[in-house]
Amino acid sequence: MVDADILTRVSGLEARIRYRFDDKQLLYDATVRKGFENEPANAFVREARRHDIELLANLGDSVIDLLATEHILLKHRIELTGELTEMRKSLVCRDRLTLLGRRFHLGAYLTMSEGERLDLGKSAILGEAVESLIGAVYLDGVRQDGLANARNVLAQMDFFLEEE
Repeated sequence: MVDADILTRVSGLEARIRYRFDDKQLLYDATVRKGFENEPANAFVREARRHDIELLANLGDSVIDLLATEHILLKHRIELTGELTEMRKSLVCRDRLTLLGRRFHLGAYLTMSEGERLDLGKSAILGEAVESLIGAVYLDGVRQDGLANARNVLAQMDFFLEEE
């Protein structure tokens, strides 16, 4: 059972990323932080969760890594594996994902504890949120083209714009 107030908050996220989830539970699971569900008043969230947010983030990390590698190989002439590794590291590092999440105002769509919200500016929560969102998008579209969906959402977040 998904909480209606939380779904109302994240419905704007679907419009922002230009992707409509078939499985709203995945969107819910990707945007509700564990700190929120661990507060006694919010125990209902733990019961409503189907996918662990950390598992979605782990999946998202893999999808982002794959799409970053694809982007680099299509855009750059790579001679050595080490070059690819360094370029990919700069695209997928947690600090960059956190910055992208901040620029995208992803925090406005997350449900989190007050402590997590206070730490938002100095923690990796937004980077983890980018990963869990991409994991959820990929999983939601896996029967059609989850990879293309994830690529499109990352493009909406300016992930593929390389900073000079």
